[in-house]
Amino acid sequence: VNGASGGPEHDFDLNRGLAIDTLLKDYPYLLQSPPDFEIFRKEIVLQDAQGFSISGLAAYQLFFAILRRLAQTASGLGVQPNVNVMLMDKYASDKGKIRLRWKIELFQKGRTATPLSDNERDAMLDKLGFKKPATQDGFSSGNGILEGISVYRLDAKGMISTHTIEVTEPTALAPLQALQFERVASLSVASFACTSPQR
Repeated sequence: VNGASGGPEHDFDLNRGLAIDTLLKDYPYLLQSPPDFEIFRKEIVLQDAQGFSISGLAAYQLFFAILRRLAQTASGLGVQPNVNVMLMDKYASDKGKIRLRWKIELFQKGRTATPLSDNERDAMLDKLGFKKPATQDGFSSGNGILEGISVYRLDAKGMISTHTIEVTEPTALAPLQALQFERVASLSVASFACTSPQR
């Protein structure tokens, strides 16, 4: 978005507001339909807390396509996900960042009042290719949910340049590391270039 007047700071605020509105609108449907990618730079970098990363808009779009395919696979396993999102730091102490807390509740189809147990959740994740790291005691368990924080960094124009994912429940889950090896039918995952953290 380019404002008619007000200069770069005005444009930044407009684009930042648009990014927040777009993210809050898209998140509940991320596992069903593609989000609006107009708020991201073409050189967008996606990384997780473990240090794995991908770069470029095409790879970023593929990441969400894979998530939607995994959601379809989970549906075939009888699991129905429900995505909720909340804006953190609504008073914007740091305008260069947007922080969202998201939660994916997992239900058995036809039993939306009863979420999956931790064991059922972990068994589903295993079937989807999210293996527990050998160095971990296992997935830390809470309420059979997937939960985390997404931090979006903005450039000088208010466009999103970096998206960092931190999964807080289960804590042993490294999403990009798992998806590096994911093979999803009809998707060219070979083009999904994942950079490992430096050792």
